[in-house]
Amino acid sequence: MLACVAVVGLVPAASATEAQAATCNSVKIASKDGRTVYLWRCGSNVHAQLVNASTGDLVFLRTAGGTSLGGARVPSGKTSVNSGSYSLAQTGVVKACVTPTNRSEWCTSYYVAIV
Repeated sequence: MLACVAVVGLVPAASATEAQAATCNSVKIASKDGRTVYLWRCGSNVHAQLVNASTGDLVFLRTAGGTSLGGARVPSGKTSVNSGSYSLAQTGVVKACVTPTNRSEWCTSYYVAIV
């Protein structure tokens, strides 16, 4: 299982003194067209990470109710991006989704967390 350290909270922290670090675990993974999206659980928060991506590809979270959360595009010159972190109490059942530039959206399966 992969692990990382991430900033947790409803939105990215403005400074290191406002940030709280937590150990993260990859709970869902999906790959398509050479891209990989990870759904990470960091304590009581989740975020999506898109890797091996192209400029302009979009990564975001989707709740079981269909609400899209976060959303970040891969910047020029980069190949990865994170969606932003959200509380599992806020998201409930959630999946990580990708909309590649000029291609159809795809997602991981849903993650059902016990908070």
